[in-house]
Amino acid sequence: MAEGAKSSQPGGLLRRLNFTPMRDLIRGRLTSRYDFYGQLVSAFPEPLAKHLLRIVRWTRLDMREQVDVTHDLIARCSQLLDSGKLPEDVIRELDKKKTARSIRKQYQSQRGCLRRVFDRTVFAIAISPLFFGAIYVLAVAFFWFSYPTLTVDYLAKLNEPANAVPEQDRAWPGYRQALIDLNRPVEKNHEPLMDGMSSYQPRWPEMVAFLQDHRDTLALVREAALKPGLGLTVGYPGYYQDDDAMAVYGPSEDDPLVLSAREVADWHHIQKPMETIMWQSETAPLLGRLARLIASDAYLAIQNRDPDRFCDDISAMFKIARHAAETPTIDNGIWGISIRGLACEVISDVLVTDSDVLQDKHLRLLVELMGGDGSISLISIEGSRIKTMDMIQRVYTDNGSGGGWLTPNGICILSHRWGEI
Repeated sequence: MAEGAKSSQPGGLLRRLNFTPMRDLIRGRLTSRYDFYGQLVSAFPEPLAKHLLRIVRWTRLDMREQVDVTHDLIARCSQLLDSGKLPEDVIRELDKKKTARSIRKQYQSQRGCLRRVFDRTVFAIAISPLFFGAIYVLAVAFFWFSYPTLTVDYLAKLNEPANAVPEQDRAWPGYRQALIDLNRPVEKNHEPLMDGMSSYQPRWPEMVAFLQDHRDTLALVREAALKPGLGLTVGYPGYYQDDDAMAVYGPSEDDPLVLSAREVADWHHIQKPMETIMWQSETAPLLGRLARLIASDAYLAIQNRDPDRFCDDISAMFKIARHAAETPTIDNGIWGISIRGLACEVISDVLVTDSDVLQDKHLRLLVELMGGDGSISLISIEGSRIKTMDMIQRVYTDNGSGGGWLTPNGICILSHRWGEI
């Protein structure tokens, strides 16, 4: 035994019980086999014993293997000390990390095949949470920093019919001026009359006066209806500016509807190009209002026994219906059909009550108008298809081959659309 080593193992009964394996206790033996420090400190000075204990622990072998490691270290260090080396020299010679690593490799190589498979399985299970956690973090980061690639301007495709109409053939300037005239602040008291009415309603005398006061406006609507196309493009909410905004939203900056529309417009300008297409739907209802006024004027024309003006009004209504459905959306098509239906309703009322006012040429004209473009031609799903395709390219990324994945902006768009459904 080296000089300075203790003559016996430290500790009493409780320490021996604590470091005795269960299988030894079952056999009635207090072996203290796992008391590595006690074995080391009984053989070497305390600094060397602590150094060797660290080597044993850093091997990270199981307890039975650490027992053998302890015995090997005791034998090895005893030889070094017997050769005349000091404990300090032994400590410097046995580097903790290198010695523990070499001992670990030596004992692992001596293990059987099944044991090595078991060890690798345990190791894989132990690191799997870290592995999958890292994959999850990378996937989340990859998701949150992904953006769609907008390759097609579907809004331009939607506006192709309007942009194809030459400037001189566009009906919208005439409709716009008529709407501005009807939206003047002095006319606010007549707002209920602006939706039109038939000759048998109680406020018909007021309606007659209103129509007579706006003869020039109605003539402007009939003239605009003769144009081949509407020529009005669509865009985001609040898209219209200047005179178009005056016609669509009204003339007053204090009007809460106007402020709301422009606030929405500002919001969407910030969001573009990430937001999906939200085309305007205000213009078709406004054309419907103009058609109802023309329908009221048709009733007045029959009352004044003016069949030519009546036919002009009916013809204007059919053309307004075609203009309302120019942008190929289902909503606009429905408005076009409703305007055609209103024109047919006026014709039906007149044929029942005042057919004697109409001559054969007028009846033939009405037949031609009613037998012209069918209502089915006013309905188109092209706009819905364009909107769907645009939403898809804003919801998903695109790798150039049609593949991709969902984006954060896509989740917002889908949740917004789901809320609308």
